[in-house]
Amino acid sequence: MIYFCYIASLIVYAIDPYISIKVLCQTFEKKSSNLRYYIGSGIGLYILVLIKQIVAFQNVPAIINMIFFPVLILYLICFCILLLKNKLWSKLFVIGLLFILSTVMDFLTVGSWLLFTNVPLEDMTNFGVINCLMTINARFLGLLIYKLIFIKYKDTGKNYIAIFKELLPVVLCNLILEIPVMALFNNMQLINYKISTLYGIMFGQIVIVLCVSIYMIMIHLKKQRNAMQMVLKMQQMEIELSSYQSIAETTRQVRQIRHDMKSHLFLTRSYIEKGELEMAIDYINNLYTIIQEADTTFCLDNLLLAAILSEKGKLAKTQSIRFDIRITVNNFQIEDRDLNCMLSNILDNAVEAQQFVPLEQRYIDLEMYHFSNRISISCENSMSKKPSFNTLGKLVSTKSEGFGEHGLGIDIIREIARKYHGFCTIDYTDTRFTIKVVYPIGEMRGDWNETDYTYC
Repeated sequence: MIYFCYIASLIVYAIDPYISIKVLCQTFEKKSSNLRYYIGSGIGLYILVLIKQIVAFQNVPAIINMIFFPVLILYLICFCILLLKNKLWSKLFVIGLLFILSTVMDFLTVGSWLLFTNVPLEDMTNFGVINCLMTINARFLGLLIYKLIFIKYKDTGKNYIAIFKELLPVVLCNLILEIPVMALFNNMQLINYKISTLYGIMFGQIVIVLCVSIYMIMIHLKKQRNAMQMVLKMQQMEIELSSYQSIAETTRQVRQIRHDMKSHLFLTRSYIEKGELEMAIDYINNLYTIIQEADTTFCLDNLLLAAILSEKGKLAKTQSIRFDIRITVNNFQIEDRDLNCMLSNILDNAVEAQQFVPLEQRYIDLEMYHFSNRISISCENSMSKKPSFNTLGKLVSTKSEGFGEHGLGIDIIREIARKYHGFCTIDYTDTRFTIKVVYPIGEMRGDWNETDYTYC
């Protein structure tokens, strides 16, 4: 039986080195195309793990066991620096997660064996059948998590590393606190094999890490929210500038037409009086073309809304998109910049979705109406396929700016809706996408309850 333990241990001790090298190589870009470097690095890590385990079973002083933990981390750091690209902090983040995963699997295994079996703790920490079975349990549990999580999200994981940069101190804190716990676990004689003492130390570690984690996550979320607000303000300013330019252009066109109308009528009458009817008809046709080009200028009491719809109407026309609008409300009771930003994002997304739709099937239906002290803004557009969502459940844009911009327009629309105690819903099929914003106005805004309405 002891030979079985030796053989099984030699095999399962290779799992952690395999996972570590595999995850790092798939997460970061390799510096070399020579696989021998990476295979050799994995073998070197495997040898270090074997030496660590052999020393742990020799009842050596705890300080020696503690040395191996940072040695393994240092080995992986050197491997990343020499053979992998990307920034050092991102490599430290992944290395920390790998060691935390390994340690958590060990603790879960020990805890489950203590809970469901009557095996003495001393038998668990000394080399033998029990220790071998527990090692197999822990390592294969880690391998299962690797297969279920990392393999599934390896493509998006590269992008998320940049998002969680602020959480690196949490990972490092975990690593530092794990060193004494691992030393005690491999030298239980230091606490006279008292399970309660080990649990107390582990509980203290969990409390400390939990407090640090909550604090860092709060900082991270606050930073993300501030960044979102900054992007929102910048986009609002850009849209306002574009709208003001559109208003100026619309005003110029109206003034130009009014200024030239007298001359147009005089010249047309002159052709008719001279009997040059063909010349008059040609002139009227040319004049009609000019008026038709300005046909996308909307005449509404709300000048800002008219400017937005005129600008987006011209954009839709250039892409052969049928643009239908039904408006039965004039006062939206929200700030002009918020109305501007919300409508511009809604219509920009609607136009963007038409890229691969056949010309004859392209359309945008915008409806804005008032009902029961509420304002509803609904936009339906055609599209070529169902929208995509990332692992956070956010809509992924078809634009190519990069990961950080994905779904940003929808987030901004939702942010504005929440600002006015409303909500934003999305509904879609293979060929249709609908976004709807509803918010209360007047006295309803104070006691609005969005749960009264069903989300699409």
